[in-house]
Amino acid sequence: MSFTPIKTGQLDDPKIEEFRRNIARCLRELQEMPASSTVIIESVSLVDSTATVIPHGLGRVPRIVLVSPPRSATATGRIVETRDNIDRSRAIILTATGHGATITVDIEVK
Repeated sequence: MSFTPIKTGQLDDPKIEEFRRNIARCLRELQEMPASSTVIIESVSLVDSTATVIPHGLGRVPRIVLVSPPRSATATGRIVETRDNIDRSRAIILTATGHGATITVDIEVK
């Protein structure tokens, strides 16, 4: 997702210019919030007991990684994120264990 750039410049009336700067500051704050740059990665296959590298394209280290309930699992298992030995601004590593099969999940990266 990309946002329309905030216009710069200065208006002649000081009161209106103060108002414009305030609105620009508020918009900038909203554009920098984590929810404004959420990435959804659909249908990721995780092989049981295997670390999987998943590029996210966020352009920064994620603040949170959310995983949907697994599809195609034959047993209850768990999914863990590994944060060592990876550039987290480019990708995440997830490992699914105990599901008894390759599972499919959707991932939300904020």
